[in-house]
Amino acid sequence: MCSSDLPRLEYTRVERSEIFAEVHGVGEIDFSPGSLAALRIPFEGIVETVDVAAGATVTRDDILARVRSAELARMRADVRRLNAELAGQYDARDRIKDLVQGDVISTRRLVEIGAKIGSLEAERNGIQVALRAARTGDDGEDLFELRSPRDGQVIERHVDPGEHAHDPENQPAFIVADPTALLVTASFPERDAPLLKEGFLCRVEVPALGDVPLTGHVASVVRAIDRQKRTVDVTCAFDALTTGVRAHMLAHVTVAVRGDPQLVVPRDAVLLRRDDRVVFVRRGEAELERRSVIVGTSVDRRLVILSGVAEGDEVVSAGAVL
Repeated sequence: MCSSDLPRLEYTRVERSEIFAEVHGVGEIDFSPGSLAALRIPFEGIVETVDVAAGATVTRDDILARVRSAELARMRADVRRLNAELAGQYDARDRIKDLVQGDVISTRRLVEIGAKIGSLEAERNGIQVALRAARTGDDGEDLFELRSPRDGQVIERHVDPGEHAHDPENQPAFIVADPTALLVTASFPERDAPLLKEGFLCRVEVPALGDVPLTGHVASVVRAIDRQKRTVDVTCAFDALTTGVRAHMLAHVTVAVRGDPQLVVPRDAVLLRRDDRVVFVRRGEAELERRSVIVGTSVDRRLVILSGVAEGDEVVSAGAVL
């Protein structure tokens, strides 16, 4: 192609440039991992009292609700029964040991009692493990006290006095969280995924708070693309929180990215020809060469070129047509 046929062309030299840009994502503020606990009532029963409301501040082991449970009463009764049976078996074992030592009876009876004791202990221990997992003990009757496992705030409450404790939808009775342990998770377009790295600076804008400045840094970048949305998820940790920040608020996140030097050209220099991306490279004063290029990520109004041109080539950046 002769350049004289295209009288108003503008050229830009291909340069190797460090990547400095801002990329934009949308997400929401959420609780940090490990700062939230979802509590379910582990036994069938009836909620007798609810001791806290949503928004209440609680400390570890504060009672959240009391439940009357026939299931719990049976488990505790089974532990007491097993303890009584074991006491009898222990006594019988001690008496038979004396008879075995005096050669009055064989050791077979002693082995049988040992096996019986092992079976009873295993059954009792299994029930006690289940009770400890529910953060309760084997003392008492049918009363279960649901206690907070941590300091924090009651974020959600889904039970009321008089309700059946079993939830077929598996919804937690309470959610307790640390309201100061927050981060922001945002989705960025797939094209920006190669630029995003841990440690980059974040600027977070929360529409509900107006012009309140929030800053932080990229804590993690998911190493996979969402197949449905074609986005990558990024988590940003706040440097500090201001009054009014709440979990689940909408957030706009800007990340200042930087990268190793890459060959870049203006976005307008790259044209689409069928399924190929092409540029026109200046060859002397009167000739242009069309070249296919492989394009990398987009940075502002520039495109990274992975192959097809060399540093110092002059490409048409305005006025070219196919």
